[in-house]
Amino acid sequence: MIHTSDSHGAYQSLLGLVFAGWYVAVLSNLTDFEPFLVVPTLTPLVGINACRVVHMPEDYVRQVNPRYATKEQDQVAFSDGYPFLLVNEASLADLSARMQESLPVNRFRPNIVVKGMQPYVEDMWRKIYIGHVAFHIVKASERCPITTTNQTTAIVGKEPLKTLATYRRAQKGIIFGQNLVHEHEGIIRLGDTVEVVEKAAMPNFTPRVKDSGTNRTEQCD
Repeated sequence: MIHTSDSHGAYQSLLGLVFAGWYVAVLSNLTDFEPFLVVPTLTPLVGINACRVVHMPEDYVRQVNPRYATKEQDQVAFSDGYPFLLVNEASLADLSARMQESLPVNRFRPNIVVKGMQPYVEDMWRKIYIGHVAFHIVKASERCPITTTNQTTAIVGKEPLKTLATYRRAQKGIIFGQNLVHEHEGIIRLGDTVEVVEKAAMPNFTPRVKDSGTNRTEQCD
């Protein structure tokens, strides 16, 4: 994770006290590593002065929401709420068609992208294997306004939340993608086969009948 000298307040106001709590915990462990963390060569790459690299200490445990954990050891580091976020290319293509604009997958910041599926079938998945690693689909991902920021230009707009709100709004937010936790350690590789071993007849969220007119969600997945 890259930390800048003026970013703490912005992050706290944007993502709230839950984020700020573990963010401060990470920064409080910088003292012993400070001589090794200043990285001047990052400045021309990110366009911000005083960049330094921070790490999640080995002895700091940040657990996932116990309501969705599959075991006591389920934890997460710098990602917002869960260690894995899965996005389906077909679902993204459907969203892009509705927007009449090609949307890059980086707007949703997934670390697992699958293809060759029907749109939104991931809503029904409950357990999958990617290669030899088992994953539990524990929660639909509620999306926050960060998804409206163009990752190349930093321009903020209304999409994709404006379009998603017309057909993917749930009780706690606008849904796109699925949060996963792994059952055991292993290696997954580009091109691995996805095997669905458990699925449900219905999505893992309940659509809202009426749009409340807000894009606010509980967290930024």
